[in-house]
Amino acid sequence: MAFKMSEKSLFATLLRSSWWISLLIAVGMVGAARWLLSDKLWAYGAAGALPFVVISVMAAWKQRHKLSGHALAQGQQRLASLSWADFSKELEAALKREGYAVTRLNGDPGADMIAERAGRMRLISARRWKASSAGVEAMQQLRQSLDKREAQQALYLCLGQVSEPAQKLARAQRIAVIQGPALVQWLSRPQ
Repeated sequence: MAFKMSEKSLFATLLRSSWWISLLIAVGMVGAARWLLSDKLWAYGAAGALPFVVISVMAAWKQRHKLSGHALAQGQQRLASLSWADFSKELEAALKREGYAVTRLNGDPGADMIAERAGRMRLISARRWKASSAGVEAMQQLRQSLDKREAQQALYLCLGQVSEPAQKLARAQRIAVIQGPALVQWLSRPQ
């Protein structure tokens, strides 16, 4: 049985925050224990800071390759300036770094690539990556390709916004959406 932490819990919130926030809380707890407790007891009080130190380390590990806001903006501009041929090469390279075998599709209105790993097939739709917004039609086309090719999952990529109805449809139809800064971050991961 896997442990699932509530997204609203303190520790889940701290994991999504900058690593130094958890460390600052830990230092504050140690300082408060030292100031408020006797010489014999302060170490026990300071031990309560240990979970915050662990969360700080975990958050730092998760954020080690995270791009700054400026780098994300530059990355979005760079990706938006690419031709389809160049963008698809970068996308294919990113998928191969993650261990996928990639097959390009021609003539499929819903999907551009098939990514396979460990016997599981994932359809990739990225041809509209420059579009400022994506709607339900794009998700419906990808869903049709998903059914036609009997793939386990689909992935829709774009730099722009995905409408709320399209996101709702994607969640219901085994379609993962990577958009905007998350797309830049994913394609920028080191090898």
